[in-house]
Amino acid sequence: MTDLQVHVFGKLRLQSGQCRVDTFPTRRAEELLAYLLIHQRDRHSREKLVDTLWPSAGVSNGRASLSTTLWRLRTVFDRLQLPAADYLHSTRDWVSLEPASPLESDLLAFEAQMRAAERATDDDLRQRGYRQAVELYRGAFCQG
Repeated sequence: MTDLQVHVFGKLRLQSGQCRVDTFPTRRAEELLAYLLIHQRDRHSREKLVDTLWPSAGVSNGRASLSTTLWRLRTVFDRLQLPAADYLHSTRDWVSLEPASPLESDLLAFEAQMRAAERATDDDLRQRGYRQAVELYRGAFCQG
């Protein structure tokens, strides 16, 4: 059983038990989370994240914005009644999303179904894999 379910097809939403989050403190918090979800377990330099999310901000303003956005993202985990430290990791140099326990993601399930379909040697298995992948697709990636 997973503690966290992540849905990225359609509107980005997170769920843990009965707690559900589909509105985020800021658009940047949502964008940062989506970026970290795509690149799980990778350590991203703060400079790279600042350049990606705040390209026109200066270094110190960008780093301050990133720190504030990380704080806001941690409040999302509070709303889910999950310890943010079990998911978000950061130092003064890098940030990463490294879940302590497995998370369930429609994106990961979609990719697994696509790989299974592509490896299938039987046409029926291939079609079933593609059909199951299509059923997971509920709209554009992090729509909105």
